[in-house]
Formats: sequence, structure tokens, C-alpha cells
Amino acid sequence: PADSMWIVDGEEAPTRTRNLIGAAKTMFTVFWGAEQMFHVHSLPKGKSMTSTTFVQDVLNHLVVKMEDENYSVDEPIYIHYDNATSHNSSNTKEFLKQFKLTRIAHPPYTTDLSPSDFYLFGYLKGKLKGSQFKTVEECVERACKILLEISKQKLKDAFDNWLERAWWVNQNGGAYYPH
Repeated sequence: PADSMWIVDGEEAPTRTRNLIGAAKTMFTVFWGAEQMFHVHSLPKGKSMTSTTFVQDVLNHLVVKMEDENYSVDEPIYIHYDNATSHNSSNTKEFLKQFKLTRIAHPPYTTDLSPSDFYLFGYLKGKLKGSQFKTVEECVERACKILLEISKQKLKDAFDNWLERAWWVNQNGGAYYPH
């Protein structure tokens, strides 16, 4: 296996954590920019990410955060996310229109162009690797702490990488970005 290791004769192998099939999981939605995290949302157990949930629990909180930070309503505000059903609903589109948010188009089936997929969630997963939590809430709290501690430089680097990837894909007829 990929996580095998050699040990010296007579030494004990380190304890290995196992992910159980029934282990609790949570879904995160994160809105972030080149300088900061704007909103981190964890979907409660038993709840689905419907367009109503996306608008009320995610986008609405994002708008409140931006208003609290005095973002100018005169400047266009661009947001980017993938093509999940809840993201493309008429309910979501109406909310974006109402609050003058401009969605940046995202090509289908291209996780290589989503900064959250090619950077953020991998970074978070790496930081959480080997951690064990007694509750989902404890995991969410730790994940939020990790996300909020990401430096502005790392966020900017991820966004610069996103622009480079988008340019490359555009210049290469929509081909997948080479990893």
C-alpha cells in the first residue's frame, strides 16, 4: 500500500489510524478570496445542499460578511463556484441578481480549475490528516481554525495559480490543465 513503511528489526510499527466507512463526515462550502476567508459553512448532518440551503445558509451569510466589511456596492463583486445543481437554480440566480453579485462561469467537469479543489481542500485535508475528533463540531472548529490561519500570501498564490490555469485552458481549447 501507498502508506507502507520499512521498520528496523525489533522496532514496533507505529499505530495507524483507519478511516471507517461509517465515520462521520461533513460537507464544507468555503468562500474565500486572494486576501481572506469570507465564509465557511458546514452542512449539518442530515441536511442536503439544496438551492434554498445554498442561498439562505451560504450566500446570505457571505453578503452579510461583505456588508460588515464595507464592500462597495458600486464595485462589481465576482464570485466563482462549480456547477452543482444548487448553484445553478433559479433561486440562486435571483439572489445573485438581487445583490449584484456576478458569477464567473465554470466549465463542467473541471476540478482542475476550482481553487478550492486544486488547493484549499487538499491543504485542509493535509493539515487534518491523522487527527481524530469526538464530534463533527470539534472537526468543524479545527477546520475553521486552519482555514482562517492561511496566510494572505498563500491565498494570493492560489489565486495566481487559478488565473494561470484558466489562461492555459483557454489557450488550449478547453483541455484539462496538466498536473
